[in-house]
Formats: sequence, structure tokens, C-alpha cells
Amino acid sequence: MKELKGAVADAVYDAASVAVSVAVGGAVDDAVRGAVRDAVYGAVWDAVRVAVNGAVRGAVGVAVWEIR
Repeated sequence: MKELKGAVADAVYDAASVAVSVAVGGAVDDAVRGAVRDAVYGAVWDAVRVAVNGAVRGAVGVAVWEIR
């Protein structure tokens, strides 16, 4: 009977250990993916914004120059 209790306790411990490992690993994985996604999105958005701003300023500058 003592061996059965020990085996059950070991099985419960193993199952809990796996569940915690999966939960923590998933949370860390989500956090890393989120951080990488935000960094890439920010970099791409900044590059697009700078390019568009430059193009618009250039076009406006040419238009103003032509008007003068």
C-alpha cells in the first residue's frame, strides 16, 4: 500500500511538474514573440514613416519651388 501511495504521489508530482513547465514555457514564449513582433513592427513602421515623410516633403518642396 505504501508503494502505491508513493507511485501515485510521484505521478501527481510529475504531472504537476509538466503542467507548470508548459505554462511557464508558454508564457515566456508569448512574451518573447510579443517583444520581437513589437520591435520589428516598430522598426518597419519607422522606416515607412521616414520614407513617406521624405517623399511628401520632397514633393511639396518641388511644388512650392515651381510655384515661385
